[in-house]
Amino acid sequence: MKKLTTVLILILPAATAVASVSISLQDGISGLTSNSVIDIAHDSSSIWLGTGGGAAVTFDEGETWTTYGEGHGLPRDEVSALAANDRAVWVASSHSETVGSESVPFGDGISLTTDGGAGWETFTPKQITWPGMLSYDLAIYDSIVFSACFYGGLIRSTDFGVTWENLYPSQLDSINSDSVDFNNNIFSRLTNRFFSVQVDTTAFPDTFSVWGGSAAGITHFYFLRDTTTQTFNTYPDSIFHITHDDTTVTDSLRLPGDFVVALGLQKTSEGRTIWAGCRPAFSGYLRVAYSHDDGAIWHEAPIGGISNTVEAWDFSFADDTVYVATGYGLYMSSGDYSSWTLLSGFRDPSDQTFYQDNAPFFSVDVVDGVVWGGGSDGIVKGSPDSGWDVFRSSRDPEDHYAYPSPFSPIQSTRKGTTIHFKPQADTWATIGIYDINLEPVKMIVSRIFRRGGVESDDIIWDGTNGDRELVANGVYFYRIELDSGDDLWGKVVVIK
Repeated sequence: MKKLTTVLILILPAATAVASVSISLQDGISGLTSNSVIDIAHDSSSIWLGTGGGAAVTFDEGETWTTYGEGHGLPRDEVSALAANDRAVWVASSHSETVGSESVPFGDGISLTTDGGAGWETFTPKQITWPGMLSYDLAIYDSIVFSACFYGGLIRSTDFGVTWENLYPSQLDSINSDSVDFNNNIFSRLTNRFFSVQVDTTAFPDTFSVWGGSAAGITHFYFLRDTTTQTFNTYPDSIFHITHDDTTVTDSLRLPGDFVVALGLQKTSEGRTIWAGCRPAFSGYLRVAYSHDDGAIWHEAPIGGISNTVEAWDFSFADDTVYVATGYGLYMSSGDYSSWTLLSGFRDPSDQTFYQDNAPFFSVDVVDGVVWGGGSDGIVKGSPDSGWDVFRSSRDPEDHYAYPSPFSPIQSTRKGTTIHFKPQADTWATIGIYDINLEPVKMIVSRIFRRGGVESDDIIWDGTNGDRELVANGVYFYRIELDSGDDLWGKVVVIK
């Protein structure tokens, strides 16, 4: 581990951002509004999801959901980060705009609820309310919240969002707010571009620390308790910077990559382990790694085959068992982490739905021994031993449709398009695909049993014909034949 500097970090009033506030009291939307889930958090009574369609909460283990989004408490539907404890739930919102030929993310502030979603306050400090300045991760302890803002730095609020302060990991940025460095776009420095954050209370009450993952490694901030005032301050030698380029450590034991997009803090009876999802910005490799000694030595986790290359987006823990949400699926390991299991079989026959094997997972949380995982295909809940429940968005549940449409049989997350319908009574269903001339292309299922009153959400057309060849781009039709006599037709578009 290499020290970044031995400096007294001063968070000065002049460098404090005062956030504008909007207050909203609105009802949420019943149900889930998106199948894209980027964050999961919980408190003692509820599970919260950060989705592409808002922040969703359940108080009954997923039986019912309420979603808060644009016009329903939040400034936007798209959630970029979420955190929860029994004091409050924090939600960061964002959206994207096309600037020139590129899609640019915009931050839309951070919203707070202290009453389970009944009322919301939205704060808009500059660090998270400008192009490129948005919160990618949130971490909280009691009433203190930390936000990793990629173009806005690592910021914190100790007064429930009214004011926000930057934690700068270098000496010049912390001397005073009028310094040359402060006015010369300090956020262009990779050490100030944060993507992940974790609060660490392992040594509490004597020490309170924060881990921040940036585009230039990991910065570890130590806040030491003043025995006179009982407050936490930063002191000289209290900031450490961990990088892939640390020449004091052999290459195989360094932080594998310099861009740390995910952090996890694991506590067991044997101590604390720090987990990092790394990728190269200018140096290093795409890896998952862990350290038992505060980042001095790192060990690569053999996830993803011989090359160990896997995109890790989130971590969660149940004692010595680690769950990693990756771009290829949900992995787990226990013990010495030398072997890993890719979880699969996320099928919920009672609800006639499933989560596609190898579809990306972006978030994972273990709550009282139950695993909750979210990603590009909805939510899974359960365990490898007990089986899985699958939750997906319901859009016009009484209707039938194919989604996504248009779809690519090459790039689609669900390896095709889902034929969705909801029979009124128990029935046997036969589903076929037809071309623009209504000539048969492929029989997808023949006489599959469907429960009445339950949405059917697990039948996929993979974009091939009866000879297993990819069909040409164009418009196709599905036909759902039910024993009840219903004959349902719908359209789907293929674009490879």
